[in-house]
Amino acid sequence: MKFSSIVLGIALMGTTTLAAATDTCCHDHTPDGNTELIREMNRDFESALLAQAAPADLDVRTLEVEEAECPVDLGFDTAAYLPLAFDAYAGKIASHNVPELHEVETEIELGFDTTPYLPEGFDPFQGMNLPAGSNKELSK
Repeated sequence: MKFSSIVLGIALMGTTTLAAATDTCCHDHTPDGNTELIREMNRDFESALLAQAAPADLDVRTLEVEEAECPVDLGFDTAAYLPLAFDAYAGKIASHNVPELHEVETEIELGFDTTPYLPEGFDPFQGMNLPAGSNKELSK
């Protein structure tokens, strides 16, 4: 539908441009009903194009996503073609075997005092809910 509208619009605009170019240079022409009709159609077409080009406001929460789970049936038993005691998950780390990761904080030395460059009463931890023994006590 969009493609046909675009092609029709281009054809109409080209026809109008061609007619206007030939009419103005060859003889005096007063706009008749056909010229006005074509101009009105062009205005309608341009406004429809502008409406289609306007960005749509989409809310992610309203989008529906369907996940297709298609079972794969090969028509034969795959176990006959795999080695004995085959484990597809062998060598992968199970989630319960992952060691707990600890963030190691290193202090960065810039080589100058940053307090003259910060606003008075600046608190980088303002508004944060920090647990007891956090870095806020260490930074003061």
